[in-house]
Amino acid sequence: MDYRFTIALIYDFDGTLAPGNMQEYDFIPAVGKSNKEFWTEANTLAEEQDADMVLTYMARMLQEAKSKGLSLRREAFQDSGRRVTLYKGVKEWFARINAYGARRGIRILRQQPWEMLITFIISQRKSIPAIRRCVQQLCMRAGAPIRHAGGGFFAFPTPRRLAGLSMGELAACGLGYRAGYVHEAARLAASGALDLAALRRAESPALQQALLAVPGVGVKVANCVMLFGYHRLDGFPRDVWINRVIDEEYGGHFELAPYAGFEGVIQQYMFYYGRLRAKGG
Repeated sequence: MDYRFTIALIYDFDGTLAPGNMQEYDFIPAVGKSNKEFWTEANTLAEEQDADMVLTYMARMLQEAKSKGLSLRREAFQDSGRRVTLYKGVKEWFARINAYGARRGIRILRQQPWEMLITFIISQRKSIPAIRRCVQQLCMRAGAPIRHAGGGFFAFPTPRRLAGLSMGELAACGLGYRAGYVHEAARLAASGALDLAALRRAESPALQQALLAVPGVGVKVANCVMLFGYHRLDGFPRDVWINRVIDEEYGGHFELAPYAGFEGVIQQYMFYYGRLRAKGG
């Protein structure tokens, strides 16, 4: 299961979506001034008062509107906005950029915590193809068979089924030194000592501490399980790809505070950027 969220792109209006300034299309002519006259008065006043230019011209708009009896209600501004000329392509742009985002946007995996726990314990110091082979072997040895018209495959093993495998059987799946970690994690989950379902209700710091108590789980694996198993978007797994991006693009330090609550989303953008760059993209 995946999850999508919306990222807002905020555009400046004047000179970006429309030529010139929006006041010049309707408001300034309505108060009986030329563009040059209005902006000269506003700029001069801002300089004399040592005031912010934007606040000054907005104050001048209020003064001019009141002196000419112009409405300042929302409906009047909406009507004025309809007369603004946009750059060619602006009206079609938003549909195009939304479609692009739908095609290329980041998706955060949302899988079962148990499957994520075992998969990421296995993942340590292994390539993606090797991880895939290990998981496939575990499923074939301990997973329930699933049949369908096109053939069949095996479900991911339950904690009880996985705990029932011997160390030799686990080693035969290519787990190496991780076999002991997988066996202990399965034993804890099967006995109820590790209640992955109950941890859904835990706050992120408590969830991380509970995961770190499992043999074979370090900070990176805990954050992976939090992000991809529990969909905690504040999880920020640091692997070789993320460390490389931080070292090469941010001088070895990346400040997460501006992304509080969505660190995992930024992690995914950094991860795919690193992978794409490595491929020459």
